[in-house]
Amino acid sequence: APRNVAAAIDGSVYFSDFTRHRVFRVAPDGALTTIAGTGVAGFSGDGGPASAAQLNYPAGLALNFRGLYIADSQNGVVRRVALSNGSSTAPIDTFAHITTPTGMAFDVYGALRVVDAAHGTLTQFLSTGAPTTVKLPADDLTVDLNGSLLVTDAANGLIRSIALDGSIGILAGGSDGSSVDGHSALEVTLKLPGSVAVDPSGNLYIADRGNHRVVKVNANGTAAHISELPSVADPASVRVDAAGNLLVTDE
Repeated sequence: APRNVAAAIDGSVYFSDFTRHRVFRVAPDGALTTIAGTGVAGFSGDGGPASAAQLNYPAGLALNFRGLYIADSQNGVVRRVALSNGSSTAPIDTFAHITTPTGMAFDVYGALRVVDAAHGTLTQFLSTGAPTTVKLPADDLTVDLNGSLLVTDAANGLIRSIALDGSIGILAGGSDGSSVDGHSALEVTLKLPGSVAVDPSGNLYIADRGNHRVVKVNANGTAAHISELPSVADPASVRVDAAGNLLVTDE
């Protein structure tokens, strides 16, 4: 059950294996290693090697210069793995407490934004100071080229945007129709969208889980089904790597 994926600038790809309680790394040469988790659900290991720590349904992932952040959803914490040596011996620690963390992303100011699926909130964690929380239906999120937060609202079939000034809008979804190719993104019916990603040209990619497809929204606002992808049974997460490749987890 590969849930979420994150791409590093060195070409490595990290993904969370939701029901096996682990996070894996795929090296640029294709080698697969366990970065965090023993495979047994639980909570243990802070201060020790991440591969010897227990996770409990790891979901969202986020990367920055401090390491890999893991939404340890059923433990109600965000864990951080120091990746300076790029190995599973890197230590793990608890970065933040939240009820049911799922999606995560770093904003343009370097703050970590975390979705709490249990309460439909979006919380901002800074390295110092108290966290701030906004009530908003959300499941996953990313940041676009303008610095806006893009949030998937699975329950309502929408992709929402939160601009730097705090204003909230709708980018895609909300239609009762089923058309995709060539239509406005607001004319597309999304069913349980699980994730959204942005490429270097400003195009959006939406993991439309309930419709078993990935939808592309061009920078001009028109939508298209990514037909060149193989059949996707359950696209849980989409991300774009440093080379512009689209990564899809098919859970």
